[in-house]
Amino acid sequence: MVQEINDEAKYRQLWDELQLSILQSWEWGDLKQPLWQPLRLVVDDYPITVLLRKVPVLSGNIAYIPRPFTDLDSSTEKLNSILTQLIAFLGSENSSKHKLVHLMIDPELYSEESQRIFNELGFKLSEPVQARCTNLLSLEPSEEELLLGVRESSRRNIKKAVKSGCTVETHTTGDAIERFLKVMHSINVRNAFVKQQDPYFRKLWEISDGKLFKLFIVTHQGNDVATCLVGHNRVRLSDLYVGVTDAGKAVNAGHLMKWESILDAKRSGYKVYDHWGVAKLLKTEYEGHPTREMFDPKDKLAYLSEFKFSFGGEYMEYLKQQLYVFDNLRYQSYKLLDKGRVAALQISKRLR
Repeated sequence: MVQEINDEAKYRQLWDELQLSILQSWEWGDLKQPLWQPLRLVVDDYPITVLLRKVPVLSGNIAYIPRPFTDLDSSTEKLNSILTQLIAFLGSENSSKHKLVHLMIDPELYSEESQRIFNELGFKLSEPVQARCTNLLSLEPSEEELLLGVRESSRRNIKKAVKSGCTVETHTTGDAIERFLKVMHSINVRNAFVKQQDPYFRKLWEISDGKLFKLFIVTHQGNDVATCLVGHNRVRLSDLYVGVTDAGKAVNAGHLMKWESILDAKRSGYKVYDHWGVAKLLKTEYEGHPTREMFDPKDKLAYLSEFKFSFGGEYMEYLKQQLYVFDNLRYQSYKLLDKGRVAALQISKRLR
């Protein structure tokens, strides 16, 4: 049974009990407004936030579900039931209230059996919005064992950062977000990563109110040189946004920040540290040499991935985005409009 839920406390309770992704939290739905409108549902006691976005020219909406279905790889019958009911519900709503063009899902699933269920229900593969690959570090081992799992070169850099005078602060409220933004501004000058605007982060910090997001800030000689914004549920801490200034790189501030954030997660009782986004791991074979693994050198996350994996953990590759089309004619029109939008943006950049 599918029901729309507006009871924030009830939704939070279900979300917390099932230990779902931070992107399925009530707060994340609020954060994405007003561009996206959250439609919060409960399907057989399983909470799902569907984000709706208007497509004015087509007089309808597109729908997106970020990171649902945590741990349902081991319960594919339940996954099948939830998806079947969800499609039927959104399909019925499609004719009146929401007029859905298509639905996109970036599932937190990885098994072939889960993909088979999507295929049988009529989903097609698409390119994900969220990073598809990550590195999950179990926090069950002792602190000593976790440190032994860190690559020797990274352990040396942690010690160098401490010796140089770097210290790490932890914040959940207050004006720390402004210090975070100042560091990120200096990073944005020289990188090509997708950037959120300042109001987005200020809103995230305000919505969290000390509950779901935390900031780590590294200082050196009175200056902020590195920062990391993490989100968490009851058992998993996710490393969402990281920035290290040139001055911070010179004193290995990033290594100390990463290690201290792992220790903080361990001491706070979390079970998993999610590095969040890494490049795809490729298996390559050379004649006369054994198979070896390397990160896709064409991926902009390749260098950062090596850094994250130096702290240990297990590589995880989720399924591709799953696409379900409700109205094929309007979907084809949407694709043409989107190509035009992308082309216009590229032309605009060249003219600047």
